[in-house]
Amino acid sequence: MCTHPDLVGRRSLGKLEHLQMLHLQPCRDGMRWVQVFDDAPLLSELVLTGSPDNFPRSLPWNQMNKFTFSGESELWTVDQILALPWELMPIHSSFFAHASMKWSAEAPGQCRAVSCRASTIELRLKIVNRSQRALGKLLSRLTFTNLSKLTLRPLYTSGNPTWCQEEFKQLRTQSMFENTLTHLTLLFVIKQTELLETLRTLPALEFLRIGDTVQPALVNIVNNDLLHTLAVPGSMLQNLREFEAEVPHGPHGISRPALSAFMTRNSILLDTPTLKATFFVEKEYERNVKQRLKTVPGCQWAVLEFSGV
Repeated sequence: MCTHPDLVGRRSLGKLEHLQMLHLQPCRDGMRWVQVFDDAPLLSELVLTGSPDNFPRSLPWNQMNKFTFSGESELWTVDQILALPWELMPIHSSFFAHASMKWSAEAPGQCRAVSCRASTIELRLKIVNRSQRALGKLLSRLTFTNLSKLTLRPLYTSGNPTWCQEEFKQLRTQSMFENTLTHLTLLFVIKQTELLETLRTLPALEFLRIGDTVQPALVNIVNNDLLHTLAVPGSMLQNLREFEAEVPHGPHGISRPALSAFMTRNSILLDTPTLKATFFVEKEYERNVKQRLKTVPGCQWAVLEFSGV
């Protein structure tokens, strides 16, 4: 981590041939001093803490493999998140944005849209006051031109953001990743009908992770109806090889027949003869799982440990 400009300038200039990872935390002098990192031939990973629009554009972005924005400690508007270096990341790189977001009305004409060539995108978000306008606005302004892995999940286990179906459709249409997206993690609060509609438009998926919300009062989607629907041969997800589901309060809505049908769905699909499924459950429900469902062939159960607040 580099925070003091004079110290960095004196000690780092001319000694960067082995630097591979850089963590920047802006000081009151801003980022003007980071020009010393312009010539770092092995630099491939950058972590930015602080304001999302205060990053050095002079870094060797064309060789960056991974960028992470750590913006959990403050609230950012959608426009500030869009000011991150989305457009600077090269093809086959990874872009991670972990942030708390708030809604802010924009002036007429300020409709910034950004395009990102990274193949792996992870958005871990906390939406203050659950303002879905902020999440929807963010999704509708992004275009992912080379996407293969997408993660959309809450920043913390509480307060899962609610899914924005229409804005995701817009993102998919703009990005045209229907046949390139192979990995999807979706842990927002979503209706089962919306989930199934989304999955039907992503035939290339090989890995899928979904989950029930931590709040037991909300409707859980990992249930018999979902498993039976996904078990229908040829209906969707014909390339699925790995399935993960978070069922924190136990698999109350899952029966052994439904789980068995789901686990054997790939046996008649020649292109994907095997399916690995893992269900994550809180430790206090582990005994119930072992008694009811753990003996289903090919199915794995794992203890889910929560972090955050």
